[in-house]
Amino acid sequence: MPLQKSHITELGTALGLRFPDLPQALRTALPDVGVVGLDQDTWQELRAGSHSPENQRLLSIAFENGRFLQEVVMRRPALSVEWLGQVRQPFHADLPVDLRADEVYLVSCKYGSRILHNLSPAALFVGLLSGARRRGNPNWFQQVSPESYRRFYRACAEYASSTNGGWQIPPEECALSENDRRELAGCLQPLPSALEPEYRQLCREVSDRSAARWNASIDQYGDRLHMLWRLLRISSAQYYLLGAVRTEPVRIKVQSTMDWRRSYSLQSFTVSPADVGQPRVNWGATVLDRAHRRSHTISGHVEVRWSHGKFLQPPEAKVYLDSDLRTAPGYVNLVSSPSRDAVSVGGSLELPFN
Repeated sequence: MPLQKSHITELGTALGLRFPDLPQALRTALPDVGVVGLDQDTWQELRAGSHSPENQRLLSIAFENGRFLQEVVMRRPALSVEWLGQVRQPFHADLPVDLRADEVYLVSCKYGSRILHNLSPAALFVGLLSGARRRGNPNWFQQVSPESYRRFYRACAEYASSTNGGWQIPPEECALSENDRRELAGCLQPLPSALEPEYRQLCREVSDRSAARWNASIDQYGDRLHMLWRLLRISSAQYYLLGAVRTEPVRIKVQSTMDWRRSYSLQSFTVSPADVGQPRVNWGATVLDRAHRRSHTISGHVEVRWSHGKFLQPPEAKVYLDSDLRTAPGYVNLVSSPSRDAVSVGGSLELPFN
């Protein structure tokens, strides 16, 4: 089984928290590695896979991020590190913690991704990211735009039947078998031009109604500051976000809600539909930096789409941060001095975050 990228980056960071150099760490027998949750098979896979150029590059960047935290923040090697990345968290609102060092330092590993959340649309637009994970995922397209969804499905069914040797697709989407779904998804990739008008109409309605549901839920069940905090994964505990963009390190301290309130105040949080060819909702916030007395804006968007192909699985919501991660309010860049013996805070770390 090939190593997962997340395993390489998370375990590489864990080794950096514990060891002075990567070769020494990889030579160490598992009982002495000091990473709770790491089993023998995964350790052997990591050691064997570390020789490939791509894995070696990722592992080296992750290790240096762990070393940075060890030397500049902790000022000593971690006594033990818990690997939590493979543990599914029970609540959407939980911190995205992949590692915990010495039961104190919480670490989230994020390499080359702008995705903040990946969940069901209802959990975001109605549940506001605050509820427990639930079994099942209702069809959001069908919930918010039933007539347009039905028209689009029937147009797709007719097209597939006429172009696939008379294959008879059930008249209702709920009657599709798993094999039918795979066949139909393949037939619609890419989407034929004849089906684009129905799809555009569905996308516009889903975007409009999703934004309306989100705004209504915020107004009824929660305030916009808490919504921003949940989107940015800011919670009652401070943690460290370590990652990379291309080959450049990203090293950020994510403030707690208490520290955030001292540093910022929310001036506005807005939600609006977007017409971009697929269901999408834009979100944005304007925040006052109390220390510098100036306003700062950030933006993101939510893509609502089928997973792995149309009609194959229920739609999902992917929440993206479009602004530079390092400029998000509450995300403090950690920059070491040349001697790596002190921490300064500021925006002097120039990273091409694209």
